Amino acid sequence: MSKGEGRSRKKCLAYVAAFIVFQTAVILVFALTVMKIKSPKVRFDAMVVESFSSSNSTATSINMKLLAQLTIKNTNFGHFKYDESTLVILHKGVPLGEHVIPKGRTKAKKTQKFEISVDVSTARGSGPELRNEINSGILKLSSQAKLSGKVHLFKVIKKKKSGEMKCDWDINLGTRQTWEPLVRVRCSSSTNAACLRSTMTQDRLNDLAIIALESEMLEKIAYENIVEDFISKNTKRMMLFK
Repeated sequence: MSKGEGRSRKKCLAYVAAFIVFQTAVILVFALTVMKIKSPKVRFDAMVVESFSSSNSTATSINMKLLAQLTIKNTNFGHFKYDESTLVILHKGVPLGEHVIPKGRTKAKKTQKFEISVDVSTARGSGPELRNEINSGILKLSSQAKLSGKVHLFKVIKKKKSGEMKCDWDINLGTRQTWEPLVRVRCSSSTNAACLRSTMTQDRLNDLAIIALESEMLEKIAYENIVEDFISKNTKRMMLFK
C-alpha cells in the first residue's frame, strides 16, 4: 500500500469519526430540549371583586363575584391538550364557589390567557373561624385547580402531564380589594415547587377594583373631553395627535 493510499484512508476515517461525533451531539441536544417534556404551569395573574352583597339576616352570608385571569404556560415543543377541569374557591378546605374550565389546547411554546368569573357565597361555609374573619374584615380564601392532559409531539409521541395551581389570598371586606401574599404553583409530575407572584402591582389592582365597582359612574364620563384636555397641555402631543 502506497503512502498516498494510507493518507486517504486516514482522512476518510477522520471524516467518519467527525460525522459520528456531530450526529451524537445533535441527538443529545435534541433529547435534552425537544424530547424533554415538562408539565405546564398554571397560575392566577390578576383578581378583582366585580360585585359584592351581604345579607342582614345572617352574619356569614356574603355573596361575591370574582374576576381573574387564568394563565396556562406550555414550554414544550408540542401542544398541550387538556381535559375539562374545575377551579374551586375554598375556605379552610370547604368549597365556596367553583368555575368549570372547558377542555382546550395550548400551543407549543405559547402562553394561553383567558378571563374567568367565580360566584362565591360564604353561606356554603360554617364555623367560628369564618364568622371571626368576616367580623374582622379580612377573609382568607384559597383556590385550587388541576389541568390534566397530554403533550403531543410530532403527532406521534403523547405523554400524560398535568399542571396544578394552589393559591392563597385575602379579601379586605371593607375596601373589597384582593391581594395575594403568596401564590404557589406546583406541577404534580415534578418534585420542584416554584413560588410566583402576580406581575400586577397592588395600586393597579386597586384601580381595577374601583373601576369594576363604579362601572355605572364611568359610563357617564365624557372621555373625549378628558383626552382633548390631556393633548392640549403638551405641544408634542398636539403635533402628534393633530
